[in-house]
Amino acid sequence: MKCVVRIVVSLGLVSLAVEPADADCPVSLDGAYTYADETGTRLEKRGQGPIRLQGQLAGQGEVYGGVGLGFTSSDAPIDAGTFRGIAFKARRGAGGTPYFRVKVPDGNTDPRGGVCTECYNDFGLTFQVTEEWVRFEVPFEQLKQAGGWGAPNPPAIDKAKLYGVQWQTTTPGAVIDLELDGVEILGCETLADNAAGGGGGGGDEPGYAGGGLGGGNRPRGDSLLRPTEDSAGFELGFHGFLRIPVRAGIGSGRDFGPGVDPGRKLHSPAQIPDGSYTDWRYTNVSGGPWTELWFSYGNGTVAANVVLAAYDVSDASYRDLLSQLGINQSFISFDLPRLFGKQGGLSWNVGAFSGRYGSPGQYDAGKYDTYLFGATHTAGETVSAFYALTDRLTLIADHGVGAKLQVAPQVPGLEAPYLPYPGDLQQGSTFLHHGHVGLMIGSNLTIALHALTEWTDDARLSNEEDGRITNVGLDAKLVESKWGDGYVGFSRIISDNPLRVAGAFEALHSFEGWNLRDNYFGETATGTGTIDTILAQHIFSLERYRRGTDSFWGQGPDVVVAAFGMYNRVRSDDPAFTGARSKLKLGGEVTWTPRKWLGADFRYDLVRPDTSDSRQTFQVFSPSVILRTRFASNEQVMIGYSHYVNGDRVAPGYPHESLTPDTHLLRISASMWW
Repeated sequence: MKCVVRIVVSLGLVSLAVEPADADCPVSLDGAYTYADETGTRLEKRGQGPIRLQGQLAGQGEVYGGVGLGFTSSDAPIDAGTFRGIAFKARRGAGGTPYFRVKVPDGNTDPRGGVCTECYNDFGLTFQVTEEWVRFEVPFEQLKQAGGWGAPNPPAIDKAKLYGVQWQTTTPGAVIDLELDGVEILGCETLADNAAGGGGGGGDEPGYAGGGLGGGNRPRGDSLLRPTEDSAGFELGFHGFLRIPVRAGIGSGRDFGPGVDPGRKLHSPAQIPDGSYTDWRYTNVSGGPWTELWFSYGNGTVAANVVLAAYDVSDASYRDLLSQLGINQSFISFDLPRLFGKQGGLSWNVGAFSGRYGSPGQYDAGKYDTYLFGATHTAGETVSAFYALTDRLTLIADHGVGAKLQVAPQVPGLEAPYLPYPGDLQQGSTFLHHGHVGLMIGSNLTIALHALTEWTDDARLSNEEDGRITNVGLDAKLVESKWGDGYVGFSRIISDNPLRVAGAFEALHSFEGWNLRDNYFGETATGTGTIDTILAQHIFSLERYRRGTDSFWGQGPDVVVAAFGMYNRVRSDDPAFTGARSKLKLGGEVTWTPRKWLGADFRYDLVRPDTSDSRQTFQVFSPSVILRTRFASNEQVMIGYSHYVNGDRVAPGYPHESLTPDTHLLRISASMWW
């Protein structure tokens, strides 16, 4: 008989009652308490189910007031490692304030944890209450601390030490008329199964799929409090990312022509071989500008998403029309996490959006900032489903179709750098079909198979040929492990007359079919052939290994070591093939953070565009200083230097291919995400 644990809080006593159930654990409201400041706030609690909190906050000063529930009768917290979050129903009276914050005291924010030096900045979310009953689900992963105060400031709630749940408001003079009912702990039947002799587990609840194998196309750190599927409440979410670098290369002027001083020159942008994102030699040592603003409006089931993006900043640059991407994505997302009951559910994106497959980093595209299988760029749909086979095994599958809304126009006789480049031939109507299936083992390891194919089907002139690019392979990804974050994958790209293919997915630094041809087969080739690739990355934290993932998340001094590399084997029977048969990139990085605001970083890169020609090889040595407001924060300024050791045949990237590459690079870069 399946059982769950009901946590009953009553007059300071706690009992664990085992009873038949197949839902989340309800929490008794009998032991609810009120708390308030001492500046004149008045509160009164009535009832036990629902609770009604009434009163008014003082008109000035540091005011607060709320109601809470404790989880135990002693100072010992509960271990919620297998719990998913908190659920509750709420409504307000006609004259009551609509704004409240739900928060969960844990071992790092409650004085009973013995850790905090500036306590009570609990992890929580602000939500809006209506005059109708609305049920809210609050996943622990969405809870955040308030900014600007509190110590420590870990990046996530400590699920192993939870003391209770509270609802409060801090608006001076606010009238409070709040009713609460139906408080539940989500996912606690997993704990009951273990207590009754079931299998182990730990980590997130079975069935967690992390937004599908393509990343779910959601902003990192999404803190929007969304009501559950049965709620009509809608909210606005705003997230973003920016990276703004200043880069100055130091090189020679000997290639500028007669009468020009051949001595030292300063260049911005720098004339370096690895500075162009669409060049295979790109290392991401000094990433370019990127700004992304993400707006979403919706509830727990459906949301509209609009993404604005640019890879240049007009005021500090020339007005590059191509770099101002404008509305870069626009789509509707549907989330049905319980479509299959407790076993799993699905999400569905419909519109113009991007999926990301083969990302070496936990949150990003890794040290080389590229995708092994592909980032999709079409209008269409993708469905991501997950199903818990056991407590430790979850099946994940993605499937999608799409098409390019438009292709770059090719106007005979008109070529300008401010117009989109369509390649050697007019791009055709391009379509995308992709499928992925994976197995999540526990909450750390995912092994997956991938297949993406893009093609044209509209050749209408005698000299036009339809083309196709297919990418297949498998990968394994390890995240948030004591042994570090790791990735390894193998892919095979099968390219057949790719010049008219308009880039429904980008992979391995190549956006369009002509770009893939240039990177791997040579600029005079047809681009027909195969590319076999191995991409690997591993990042190891010394302190996380020593103290464990539950005790260390970056909140203190640490040494982080990373190793990464990519190898490509290219085959083609094309007589015009002029590319390299094998290509190799290797790198390593060490980051030391001795202070909460200060870090030092050293990175080394070896780039061999053709392993049979050492004259094209270059090395990059890059020491940097990192400045942050605190450990594990969302913003940083990096001040660095890179020294290039270039072979005799190394040339800068576009548009400086005919010039001598710089040997020194000075850089300062500010970045932040929210």
